[in-house]
Amino acid sequence: MKLRLKMLNPNDVKEFVRITSDSNCDIDLQDGVLYIDAKSLLGVMAAATRRQMNLVCHGEDQVLARRLQKFVAA
Repeated sequence: MKLRLKMLNPNDVKEFVRITSDSNCDIDLQDGVLYIDAKSLLGVMAAATRRQMNLVCHGEDQVLARRLQKFVAA
């Protein structure tokens, strides 16, 4: 699963990391050659706030996709 996401503030990042941490899949945020563990609060906070990044989920998790809809970039 791949999604283009954007988190606007630190509260969005905290909620995003809480949601991804509930998944059994390995999940990364990717922008060019930069890859960040999507379950790492510090990593996501440092790189993804106010910036669009690609979410790459190594596996299928339909519940995760539904829960992340609020972060999908238009």
